[in-house]
Parts: sequence; structure tokens; C-alpha cells
Amino acid sequence: MFFLMALGMTMSCNRCKEECDDSSNPECENYVIPPDPCADTHQVSATFTISQYAGPGNDNLYVETLYHVQANSLIKLQADEEDASYKWIIGADTIYTQEYSFQFSTDFYDQIIL
Repeated sequence: MFFLMALGMTMSCNRCKEECDDSSNPECENYVIPPDPCADTHQVSATFTISQYAGPGNDNLYVETLYHVQANSLIKLQADEEDASYKWIIGADTIYTQEYSFQFSTDFYDQIIL
């Protein structure tokens, strides 16, 4: 009699445990750990170079030292990181390229620009 009772309880407890076949559920035996989305990536930097056009006759030479920025001086911003996503916000403009050139208008003549 005791044996039948113990057998009945064991069978009823096993019925409560449902079989799990969901590979995305960590509680299931067949759980598959998802790949790390950052595994093949590298940390990017936000460093960039700012340079000024040296003037006509200099084979489109830009120099990294900004001299006296006068009206219509051509300035170039270039992100140092290759193959990344870029976003420059300059005034009301948003640019999504690695390199961007622009000119200061006469409105900025003799102004300190930070």
C-alpha cells in the first residue's frame, strides 16, 4: 500500500514538470546562449583634426595650425576614426560625413570662436 502511494506521488510530481523545448528560454535544457552583439566590434574614438586652407598655389594644402581666421577662411574638420558613423553639428547644420569643410562668413570677423 505504501509503495503504491509513493509511486502515485512520484508520478503526479513528474507530471507537474512540463517538458521545455524553447531554445531561447534559459530554464530549458536546450537553451542556446545568444551571440554577443559587440563581439566583433572595437571601441571608436571621437578625436578629429581641424585644419585651415593655406591658400591658392599651395596644392590644396591644409595646415593643422589655425592662423588668424579671417572672413571666408576655409576650415576643414576630419574625424580620425575610419569606417565609423559620423555626426557633426555646426550651428543649425548636421553633417554625417567623415570630413567637412566650411567657411566663416564676415559675421565672425575678429571674433573669438570656441
